[in-house]
Amino acid sequence: MLTRAKYMGEGSIGEILKSIRLAKGLTLKQLGEKTGITPSAISKYEGGKRKPTMEAFFKLLEALGADLYIMHD
Repeated sequence: MLTRAKYMGEGSIGEILKSIRLAKGLTLKQLGEKTGITPSAISKYEGGKRKPTMEAFFKLLEALGADLYIMHD
C-alpha cells in the first residue's frame, strides 16, 4: 500500500497516476480493463497531453485504490 504523504504536492496529476500505477505493477492495458478507459487515453493523461474528465479521474483513482485529498491554504 502506498502512503498518501508520498504523493502530496508532488508532480502533475498524470505523473502521480503513473507513479501509483507502476507501484501497483499494472500495465496501461490492465488499468484500462479495470476502468473501461483506453490505454491510449491513460497514456495521454500520464504524459500530460490530455487531462482526464472528472469521471475518468475518479475511475482511475478507484481502480488504483488511491484516495484524493485536496489541500489549500
